[in-house]
Amino acid sequence: MSGVADAVVIEGALHELVGKAANPNVPYGPEEVADDALACLAAGMTLLHFHARDATTGAQRWHDDAVYADAIARLRAGGAPADLPWYPTYPGVRPGVPVTESMAHLVPLARAPVGLGMAAIDVGSFNLSPYNPATQRFVSPGSVKVLPHALFEEFCGFCAAHALRPYLGVYDPGHLRHIAAYLEQGWLAPPLVLKFFFSEYHPYGLPPEPRNLEFEVGLMDTVLAGVDRTWFVQCYGPSIWRLAGAALDLGGHLRVGLGDYHPWEWDAEPGTDRPTNAEMVARAAALAAERGRPVASVAEARKALGLA
Repeated sequence: MSGVADAVVIEGALHELVGKAANPNVPYGPEEVADDALACLAAGMTLLHFHARDATTGAQRWHDDAVYADAIARLRAGGAPADLPWYPTYPGVRPGVPVTESMAHLVPLARAPVGLGMAAIDVGSFNLSPYNPATQRFVSPGSVKVLPHALFEEFCGFCAAHALRPYLGVYDPGHLRHIAAYLEQGWLAPPLVLKFFFSEYHPYGLPPEPRNLEFEVGLMDTVLAGVDRTWFVQCYGPSIWRLAGAALDLGGHLRVGLGDYHPWEWDAEPGTDRPTNAEMVARAAALAAERGRPVASVAEARKALGLA
Protein backbone atom coordinates (compact mmCIF):
# COMPACT_ATOMS: atom_id res chain seq x y z
CA MET A 1 0.00 0.00 0.00
CA SER A 2 1.30 3.41 -0.91
CA GLY A 3 2.87 5.48 1.85
CA VAL A 4 4.06 9.07 2.03
CA ALA A 5 7.69 8.01 1.64
CA ASP A 6 7.04 6.21 -1.65
CA ALA A 7 8.46 7.42 -4.92
CA VAL A 8 5.87 9.38 -6.90
CA VAL A 9 4.54 8.08 -10.18
CA ILE A 10 3.72 10.97 -12.54
CA GLU A 11 1.24 10.12 -15.27
CA GLY A 12 1.24 12.26 -18.38
CA ALA A 13 -2.12 12.62 -20.16
CA LEU A 14 -0.96 14.15 -23.41
CA HIS A 15 -4.09 15.36 -25.13
CA GLU A 16 -7.45 13.61 -24.48
CA LEU A 17 -9.95 15.51 -26.68
CA VAL A 18 -8.20 18.90 -26.55
CA GLY A 19 -7.24 20.48 -29.87
CA LYS A 20 -4.43 22.75 -30.97
CA ALA A 21 -6.84 25.69 -30.99
CA ALA A 22 -6.89 25.48 -27.20
CA ASN A 23 -3.14 24.99 -26.96
CA PRO A 24 -0.77 24.63 -29.94
CA ASN A 25 1.43 22.37 -27.80
CA VAL A 26 -1.16 19.56 -27.92
CA PRO A 27 0.35 16.62 -29.85
CA TYR A 28 -1.66 14.82 -32.55
CA GLY A 29 -0.17 11.94 -34.59
CA PRO A 30 2.44 9.33 -33.61
CA GLU A 31 5.45 11.53 -34.36
CA GLU A 32 4.26 14.43 -32.19
CA VAL A 33 3.15 12.04 -29.45
CA ALA A 34 6.55 10.36 -29.37
CA ASP A 35 8.44 13.67 -29.27
CA ASP A 36 6.17 15.02 -26.55
CA ALA A 37 6.36 11.83 -24.48
CA LEU A 38 10.17 11.84 -24.66
CA ALA A 39 10.22 15.39 -23.28
CA CYS A 40 7.85 14.30 -20.50
CA LEU A 41 10.08 11.32 -19.69
CA ALA A 42 13.04 13.65 -19.30
CA ALA A 43 10.93 15.77 -16.91
CA GLY A 44 9.93 12.82 -14.69
CA MET A 45 6.93 11.03 -16.25
CA THR A 46 6.86 7.25 -15.81
CA LEU A 47 3.26 6.46 -16.82
CA LEU A 48 1.98 7.50 -20.25
CA HIS A 49 -1.57 7.92 -21.50
CA PHE A 50 -2.47 9.08 -24.99
CA HIS A 51 -5.12 8.74 -27.68
CA ALA A 52 -4.74 7.59 -31.25
CA ARG A 53 -5.38 10.81 -33.19
CA ASP A 54 -5.07 11.85 -36.80
CA ALA A 55 -1.72 13.51 -37.43
CA THR A 56 -3.26 16.38 -39.40
CA THR A 57 -6.73 17.03 -38.01
CA GLY A 58 -6.39 15.59 -34.51
CA ALA A 59 -9.54 13.52 -35.07
CA GLN A 60 -9.91 10.58 -32.71
CA ARG A 61 -8.91 7.21 -34.19
CA TRP A 62 -10.53 5.24 -31.38
CA HIS A 63 -9.78 1.69 -32.50
CA ASP A 64 -6.67 2.25 -34.60
CA ASP A 65 -4.14 -0.01 -32.89
CA ALA A 66 -1.61 0.77 -35.66
CA VAL A 67 -1.46 4.42 -34.59
CA TYR A 68 -0.73 3.39 -31.01
CA ALA A 69 1.91 0.88 -32.08
CA ASP A 70 3.54 3.47 -34.34
CA ALA A 71 3.78 6.00 -31.51
CA ILE A 72 5.27 3.46 -29.11
CA ALA A 73 7.80 2.31 -31.72
CA ARG A 74 8.87 5.93 -32.33
CA LEU A 75 9.07 6.52 -28.58
CA ARG A 76 11.39 3.55 -28.11
CA ALA A 77 13.48 4.54 -31.10
CA GLY A 78 13.97 7.88 -29.37
CA GLY A 79 15.40 6.17 -26.31
CA ALA A 80 12.37 5.51 -24.11
CA PRO A 81 12.59 2.41 -21.89
CA ALA A 82 10.92 -0.62 -23.45
CA ASP A 83 9.11 -1.30 -20.17
CA LEU A 84 7.58 2.18 -19.83
CA PRO A 85 3.99 1.61 -18.63
CA TRP A 86 1.31 3.15 -20.83
CA TYR A 87 -2.32 2.68 -21.72
CA PRO A 88 -4.64 3.80 -24.55
CA THR A 89 -8.17 5.16 -24.57
CA TYR A 90 -11.41 3.68 -25.89
CA PRO A 91 -14.75 5.10 -27.06
CA GLY A 92 -16.57 4.00 -23.91
CA VAL A 93 -17.63 0.71 -22.35
CA ARG A 94 -21.42 0.97 -22.46
CA PRO A 95 -24.56 -1.17 -22.41
CA GLY A 96 -25.46 -2.82 -25.67
CA VAL A 97 -21.86 -2.97 -26.88
CA PRO A 98 -19.72 -5.99 -25.96
CA VAL A 99 -16.46 -5.10 -24.21
CA THR A 100 -14.66 -7.09 -26.89
CA GLU A 101 -16.00 -4.54 -29.40
CA SER A 102 -15.47 -1.31 -27.45
CA MET A 103 -11.93 -2.41 -26.56
CA ALA A 104 -11.13 -4.36 -29.72
CA HIS A 105 -7.92 -2.42 -30.33
CA LEU A 106 -6.49 -3.55 -27.00
CA VAL A 107 -6.34 -7.18 -28.12
CA PRO A 108 -3.59 -6.75 -30.75
CA LEU A 109 -1.80 -4.24 -28.49
CA ALA A 110 -1.78 -6.75 -25.63
CA ARG A 111 -0.32 -9.39 -27.95
CA ALA A 112 2.17 -7.14 -29.72
CA PRO A 113 5.58 -6.27 -28.25
CA VAL A 114 4.50 -2.75 -27.25
CA GLY A 115 4.35 -3.35 -23.52
CA LEU A 116 0.61 -2.80 -22.97
CA GLY A 117 -0.28 -3.96 -19.46
CA MET A 118 -3.19 -1.74 -18.37
CA ALA A 119 -6.78 -1.01 -19.36
CA ALA A 120 -8.65 1.97 -17.91
CA ILE A 121 -12.30 1.94 -16.90
CA ASP A 122 -14.53 4.51 -15.18
CA VAL A 123 -16.41 2.83 -12.34
CA GLY A 124 -20.17 3.23 -11.99
CA SER A 125 -22.73 5.50 -13.63
CA PHE A 126 -23.09 9.29 -13.48
CA ASN A 127 -24.19 12.42 -15.38
CA LEU A 128 -21.20 13.46 -17.47
CA SER A 129 -22.13 16.73 -19.17
CA PRO A 130 -19.76 19.66 -18.71
CA TYR A 131 -21.26 22.93 -17.52
CA ASN A 132 -20.13 26.19 -19.07
CA PRO A 133 -20.37 28.92 -16.41
CA ALA A 134 -20.04 31.67 -19.03
CA THR A 135 -23.25 30.59 -20.76
CA GLN A 136 -24.79 29.00 -17.66
CA ARG A 137 -25.71 25.95 -19.70
CA PHE A 138 -24.91 22.28 -19.79
CA VAL A 139 -22.96 21.59 -22.96
CA SER A 140 -24.52 18.14 -23.51
CA PRO A 141 -27.40 17.85 -21.02
CA GLY A 142 -28.34 14.35 -22.18
CA SER A 143 -24.89 12.86 -21.57
CA VAL A 144 -24.84 10.03 -19.04
CA LYS A 145 -22.09 7.47 -18.53
CA VAL A 146 -23.70 4.14 -17.73
CA LEU A 147 -21.74 1.16 -16.42
CA PRO A 148 -23.91 -1.53 -14.79
CA HIS A 149 -22.26 -4.04 -12.49
CA ALA A 150 -22.76 -6.83 -15.02
CA LEU A 151 -20.83 -4.87 -17.65
CA PHE A 152 -18.01 -4.24 -15.21
CA GLU A 153 -17.80 -8.00 -14.63
CA GLU A 154 -17.51 -8.42 -18.41
CA PHE A 155 -14.70 -5.85 -18.48
CA CYS A 156 -12.83 -7.71 -15.73
CA GLY A 157 -13.11 -10.94 -17.67
CA PHE A 158 -11.69 -9.20 -20.73
CA CYS A 159 -8.74 -7.90 -18.71
CA ALA A 160 -8.05 -11.33 -17.21
CA ALA A 161 -8.11 -12.92 -20.66
CA HIS A 162 -5.49 -10.48 -21.96
CA ALA A 163 -3.35 -10.06 -18.81
CA LEU A 164 -4.30 -6.38 -18.39
CA ARG A 165 -4.31 -4.55 -15.05
CA PRO A 166 -7.60 -2.61 -14.58
CA TYR A 167 -7.06 1.11 -13.89
CA LEU A 168 -10.15 2.20 -11.96
CA GLY A 169 -11.56 5.71 -12.33
CA VAL A 170 -13.46 6.89 -9.23
CA TYR A 171 -15.75 9.83 -10.01
CA ASP A 172 -17.96 9.61 -6.95
CA PRO A 173 -17.24 8.42 -3.39
CA GLY A 174 -19.86 5.69 -3.73
CA HIS A 175 -17.81 4.11 -6.50
CA LEU A 176 -15.36 2.96 -3.83
CA ARG A 177 -18.15 0.77 -2.42
CA HIS A 178 -18.65 -0.68 -5.90
CA ILE A 179 -14.97 -1.61 -5.97
CA ALA A 180 -15.19 -3.26 -2.54
CA ALA A 181 -18.11 -5.37 -3.74
CA TYR A 182 -16.23 -6.31 -6.92
CA LEU A 183 -13.35 -7.54 -4.78
CA GLU A 184 -15.76 -9.70 -2.76
CA GLN A 185 -17.19 -11.09 -5.99
CA GLY A 186 -13.71 -12.00 -7.17
CA TRP A 187 -13.98 -9.82 -10.27
CA LEU A 188 -11.00 -7.75 -9.13
CA ALA A 189 -7.86 -8.82 -7.32
CA PRO A 190 -5.22 -6.74 -5.53
CA PRO A 191 -3.13 -4.82 -6.07
CA LEU A 192 -5.64 -2.19 -7.14
CA VAL A 193 -4.80 0.91 -9.15
CA LEU A 194 -7.29 3.75 -8.66
CA LYS A 195 -7.64 7.31 -9.87
CA PHE A 196 -9.75 9.95 -8.13
CA PHE A 197 -11.40 12.22 -10.70
CA PHE A 198 -12.18 15.85 -9.96
CA SER A 199 -13.35 18.53 -12.37
CA GLU A 200 -13.88 22.25 -12.68
CA TYR A 201 -15.75 21.71 -15.94
CA HIS A 202 -18.20 18.94 -15.00
CA PRO A 203 -20.45 19.20 -11.90
CA TYR A 204 -20.09 15.59 -10.74
CA GLY A 205 -18.61 14.21 -7.54
CA LEU A 206 -16.98 16.49 -5.00
CA PRO A 207 -15.56 19.94 -5.83
CA PRO A 208 -11.79 19.99 -6.48
CA GLU A 209 -10.68 21.04 -3.00
CA PRO A 210 -7.89 19.43 -0.94
CA ARG A 211 -10.28 18.69 1.94
CA ASN A 212 -12.48 16.69 -0.44
CA LEU A 213 -9.53 14.61 -1.60
CA GLU A 214 -8.72 13.98 2.06
CA PHE A 215 -12.30 12.81 2.57
CA GLU A 216 -12.13 10.40 -0.39
CA VAL A 217 -8.81 8.98 0.74
CA GLY A 218 -10.21 8.50 4.26
CA LEU A 219 -13.23 6.72 2.82
CA MET A 220 -10.96 4.53 0.70
CA ASP A 221 -8.96 3.62 3.81
CA THR A 222 -12.22 2.49 5.45
CA VAL A 223 -13.91 0.74 2.54
CA LEU A 224 -10.74 -0.89 1.18
CA ALA A 225 -8.94 -1.40 4.49
CA GLY A 226 -6.07 -3.85 4.15
CA VAL A 227 -6.28 -3.98 0.35
CA ASP A 228 -3.00 -3.39 -1.48
CA ARG A 229 -3.55 -0.36 -3.67
CA THR A 230 -1.97 2.58 -5.48
CA TRP A 231 -3.96 5.72 -6.18
CA PHE A 232 -3.67 8.85 -8.31
CA VAL A 233 -5.42 12.21 -8.35
CA GLN A 234 -6.64 13.81 -11.57
CA CYS A 235 -8.54 17.03 -12.23
CA TYR A 236 -10.06 18.62 -15.30
CA GLY A 237 -8.85 22.19 -14.96
CA PRO A 238 -6.01 24.11 -13.30
CA SER A 239 -7.20 23.05 -9.83
CA ILE A 240 -4.97 20.00 -10.20
CA TRP A 241 -2.29 22.19 -8.65
CA ARG A 242 -4.43 22.75 -5.55
CA LEU A 243 -4.99 19.00 -5.22
CA ALA A 244 -1.47 17.85 -6.02
CA GLY A 245 0.12 18.87 -2.74
CA ALA A 246 -2.58 17.16 -0.69
CA ALA A 247 -2.23 14.01 -2.81
CA LEU A 248 1.51 13.92 -2.26
CA ASP A 249 1.12 14.43 1.49
CA LEU A 250 -1.46 11.62 1.64
CA GLY A 251 0.75 9.13 -0.20
CA GLY A 252 -0.84 9.45 -3.64
CA HIS A 253 0.48 9.85 -7.15
CA LEU A 254 -0.21 12.50 -9.78
CA ARG A 255 -1.74 12.70 -13.23
CA VAL A 256 -1.10 15.90 -15.18
CA GLY A 257 -1.28 16.97 -18.81
CA LEU A 258 -2.83 19.18 -21.42
CA GLY A 259 -5.62 16.67 -21.97
CA ASP A 260 -7.00 17.56 -18.56
CA TYR A 261 -5.86 21.16 -18.23
CA HIS A 262 -8.01 22.79 -20.92
CA PRO A 263 -11.75 22.43 -21.51
CA TRP A 264 -12.38 20.82 -24.87
CA GLU A 265 -16.06 21.73 -25.17
CA TRP A 266 -15.55 25.52 -25.35
CA ASP A 267 -12.76 28.01 -25.88
CA ALA A 268 -10.53 28.70 -22.91
CA GLU A 269 -10.72 32.17 -21.41
CA PRO A 270 -8.41 34.80 -22.94
CA GLY A 271 -5.08 34.91 -21.18
CA THR A 272 -5.22 31.26 -20.09
CA ASP A 273 -1.71 29.90 -19.82
CA ARG A 274 -0.69 27.34 -22.41
CA PRO A 275 2.06 25.16 -20.97
CA THR A 276 3.64 22.11 -22.54
CA ASN A 277 3.09 18.65 -21.17
CA ALA A 278 6.74 18.47 -20.15
CA GLU A 279 6.38 21.71 -18.18
CA MET A 280 3.43 20.27 -16.30
CA VAL A 281 5.34 17.06 -15.51
CA ALA A 282 8.33 19.10 -14.34
CA ARG A 283 6.07 21.16 -12.06
CA ALA A 284 4.64 17.95 -10.57
CA ALA A 285 8.16 16.59 -10.02
CA ALA A 286 9.19 19.83 -8.29
CA LEU A 287 6.18 19.61 -5.97
CA ALA A 288 7.15 16.05 -5.08
CA ALA A 289 10.71 17.12 -4.32
CA GLU A 290 9.45 19.89 -2.04
CA ARG A 291 7.61 17.26 -0.01
CA GLY A 292 10.54 14.87 0.18
CA ARG A 293 9.16 12.30 -2.23
CA PRO A 294 11.43 11.25 -5.11
CA VAL A 295 10.09 10.76 -8.60
CA ALA A 296 9.60 7.07 -9.41
CA SER A 297 11.80 5.26 -11.88
CA VAL A 298 10.13 3.12 -14.55
CA ALA A 299 10.85 0.03 -12.44
CA GLU A 300 9.32 1.66 -9.35
CA ALA A 301 6.30 2.76 -11.37
CA ARG A 302 5.73 -0.76 -12.66
CA LYS A 303 5.91 -2.11 -9.11
CA ALA A 304 3.43 0.51 -7.86
CA LEU A 305 1.06 -0.36 -10.71
CA GLY A 306 1.27 -4.09 -10.05
CA LEU A 307 2.79 -4.82 -13.45
CA ALA A 308 5.17 -7.70 -14.08
